[in-house]
Amino acid sequence: MARKKEASHEYALASRIIYRTLWIIGIITTFMFILFVPLKRVLIGIVSFLFDSDIEHRMVKWVVNLYGEMFSDAFGMTKPSTDWIPHTDQWSSKLTHAT
Repeated sequence: MARKKEASHEYALASRIIYRTLWIIGIITTFMFILFVPLKRVLIGIVSFLFDSDIEHRMVKWVVNLYGEMFSDAFGMTKPSTDWIPHTDQWSSKLTHAT
């Protein structure tokens, strides 16, 4: 009879470990649902407000052209290209599609 009690204690420990693991998975799933369903719209709204006007592209291009012309005139260097500057006007639609 004592042997059965020890064996059931081992199953109780395994049961507690499984319960805690499922509890943590449930909390993570709930957190991810809250993060990606209601807050998705807020995140897309912020990205749309910040990047859809393509102002970042125009500002960085202006700075590169300004300093490029200054260094080109002062040191005879070649003017740097602005092809590497990313356009940000479609970032909110790409984020909507990705999420």
